[in-house]
Amino acid sequence: MTDAEKREAAHQFINRWMGRGNEDEDGRSYWLEFLSNVMGMENPTERVNFEKKVIVNGNTKRIDVYIPETHVIIEQKSLGKSLDQKIHNSGDVDLTPYEQAKRYNDNLPYDEKARWIITCNFSDIWIYDMNARVPEPVKIALVELQSKYLLLDFLVKQDVKKLSHEMEVSIKAGDIVGLIYDAFLKQYKIPDGNEKQESAEQKEKREHKLKPTCFRCLLQKQVRLQNVVKSKIPPSAIG
Repeated sequence: MTDAEKREAAHQFINRWMGRGNEDEDGRSYWLEFLSNVMGMENPTERVNFEKKVIVNGNTKRIDVYIPETHVIIEQKSLGKSLDQKIHNSGDVDLTPYEQAKRYNDNLPYDEKARWIITCNFSDIWIYDMNARVPEPVKIALVELQSKYLLLDFLVKQDVKKLSHEMEVSIKAGDIVGLIYDAFLKQYKIPDGNEKQESAEQKEKREHKLKPTCFRCLLQKQVRLQNVVKSKIPPSAIG
């Protein structure tokens, strides 16, 4: 999938999941759709484990989502559940979603332990890098997925070492493209009166033509700024 296709898929994902999500009923659909449609994972049902068993203090517990290829544990909560408040769990202990996931992780065999832990309540996704001495969450709101999906590349790529500065730069570039696209879209409307005659397929093709233009605008701006650095022209002279 191209970046433009992923951004569009993320936009559609946001629209479908905004304001809804039950841990028991929707967790599987949410992650299968995200992994397949947005991140481009093929055959996710064969590559993702749901309700993976783990023994904790002699009792069988279940990990909501486990991705063995990339060593990711996902602890899913329902919409509206806080991701930083302790919840009473079986075993008569109060744990935050992260603490719950970490307890599962601590009881997995060494070669299955998580490289990344995610906690999610459908409207927010918190990422924990388990290589950090004290993991702190990187937080992504559902509404930000269109511009920040790159931060979740580790779900499908084994070579991601950390959430890096390069990712942040790519995300900011994606934000700029999105703004350019929205601005062009407002000006790229068909004449009044003809909109009702336009099919959904025609509308999609019309709007799709804008995407290459947006990327060209961004690249042209980047080239001009590079020329500024090389020629030492004052940045204020560049429009």
